[in-house]
Amino acid sequence: MSTEGEVSETSPLKGEDKTQTETAARSRATPCSRAQAPLQSCLRPAMWFPGINRLHSHTEVWRTDTSTPQQNIESIQRALMKVIENDKTRSDFYINKVESYFLQIFVFTRAEWLDVIEMHFEHDKIKIFAFSSGFLPLFLPGACLLNVVFFWVPFLDWGMNEKRLRWLQSQLDVPMERLAA
Repeated sequence: MSTEGEVSETSPLKGEDKTQTETAARSRATPCSRAQAPLQSCLRPAMWFPGINRLHSHTEVWRTDTSTPQQNIESIQRALMKVIENDKTRSDFYINKVESYFLQIFVFTRAEWLDVIEMHFEHDKIKIFAFSSGFLPLFLPGACLLNVVFFWVPFLDWGMNEKRLRWLQSQLDVPMERLAA
C-alpha cells in the first residue's frame, strides 16, 4: 500500500503508461491552483457553515463484497482513469493521498474551483464525502486564505459532487452497491 505522498501504479499522477502520460499532459490546473490545493482541502472553509455546506457537498456509503480495502482502492483508481478519459466537464482529477484505509481525490473544475472526494474504507463499506472546498477558484493568488473570509457565502455545486460519484461508480470493475447515506 502506498503511504501519504506516494502514488500507486494505477494512479493518474504516476504517468507511467500512455493513457496516464496523456492525462498529465492535458492538465489545465494552473500552478497557483495546484500549490494552494493542499491548504484549501485541509481548511475546507466552505464546509464550516452548517446548513449552507449541504448546498455543495454529498455523502454516501457503498457496500462491496471485495475482500480488502487495497482491492477496492485499486478498483477505484482504475475507474478514475476511465472517468478521466471520458470526462466532458474538462475537470482535472488528481489522487492526492492514498493510505491503507483512505483515498483523497482533488478535482479542479474548468474554472479551477477545488472539489474534494474522500473515501474511508471500513470492512465491506466505503464511506464517501464529496464537497466543494471554497467560494473562490484557486487560480487567484491567496484564494485559499480569502475563502476563509468568505466561508459564509452560499453557493451551489449544481449536483456535480454527486454526479462525479455516479460516474466513478459506473466505471468500477468490482460490484459496489450504493446504500443510503
